[in-house]
Amino acid sequence: MIITTGRPDAHYHVRETLGQGTFGVAKRVVDKKTKEARVMKVINKKSSHMDPQELEQEIKNMKKMDHPHILKMFEYFEDYNNVYLILELCEGGELMKVIEDTYTKSRGKKRLTEGWIAGLYAQVLEAVSYCHSHGLIHKDIKAENIMLLNKDKTTKNPFDAPPHVVLIDFGLAEAFDPDRPFVSRHVAGTPYTMAPEVWNATLSRSNTFGLKCDVYSLGCVLFHLFCGEPPIIARSMKAQDWLKAISVGPDWRLLKHATPHAIQLVKKMMT
Repeated sequence: MIITTGRPDAHYHVRETLGQGTFGVAKRVVDKKTKEARVMKVINKKSSHMDPQELEQEIKNMKKMDHPHILKMFEYFEDYNNVYLILELCEGGELMKVIEDTYTKSRGKKRLTEGWIAGLYAQVLEAVSYCHSHGLIHKDIKAENIMLLNKDKTTKNPFDAPPHVVLIDFGLAEAFDPDRPFVSRHVAGTPYTMAPEVWNATLSRSNTFGLKCDVYSLGCVLFHLFCGEPPIIARSMKAQDWLKAISVGPDWRLLKHATPHAIQLVKKMMT
């Protein structure tokens, strides 16, 4: 991982815009030397809604990671106005889009096969296991943060073979010491995949939880893959309402097409 001062256009041909969000702009770029395509994430220091500490933490975390199922950051640039992250290009898009295309657009007439889900999820589990073995809790595992590397084995016919996937977005991730109780610097995540202990931490302000919060989130995503619906939905954004919804639990009837073994796995992850 290389840190470079100045602007990246000295090293990359800047192509089309791939997306735009609160963080900034994502552009397709081509390395002038190797001719390889990459993604350049441009984050404006002043106008970006991204917390500077969160950005710094994401860069630090990604510098540590070297795994085939974790998004690779090749280098980053910084000038007075912007930070430019040069990242692996994920042409297949978000796993969430595969879920939506399969279940929502077909109005329930199509499903992802259990074999396809198993092949894909083995990769996600490898990525999370790697993070944990290297002292890192992700804290925001969700379908939007799992990307398909290639376009050829995605929504056109997702039942032939699972695509190569990578875990992204380490902005909320935190380091931990396995020999000490973990105390989070800040409690955060995405509501519908946040573990009950994380919600409890928002109320008690103890900020104490552990690796299990990632396992719970993995269970939520797995449930989502099997039926196209998130397992937990609350009536408001209040922690009490989410904890109540979690205590009631998912509607397991939504997994009627899954095997008993698969359902048991999801239940173990979410309890």
